Amino acid sequence: MSPLAHASRSTSTFEGAGSKFWTDETFKGAVSDVTYSEFKSSIATGNPLSGESKKELATALKNWALGHGCTNYAHMFFPLRVADGRAQAAFKFESMVDLDFDSVSA
Repeated sequence: MSPLAHASRSTSTFEGAGSKFWTDETFKGAVSDVTYSEFKSSIATGNPLSGESKKELATALKNWALGHGCTNYAHMFFPLRVADGRAQAAFKFESMVDLDFDSVSA
């Protein structure tokens, strides 16, 4: 393969990069008004979300991600303090698996 063909193929990989964001508008349309208001209030006050709102938010975000073809995601933590006071970052990688137990091909 020529270097030019390789370069052409690799740039098309990034065509849709940054096109799918979980925005405030997306969030508001994906959850109930109660959960949306409780979430906004929790940001301002620092109060935790109710269990019902946590579950609704997590389910809505998961369904949105799966609907956009997501198979993996990562959490990034800043700063993570260690015993001697140094700040470090940490990653946690997860995969989304949808098992079909009715499938005969598995």
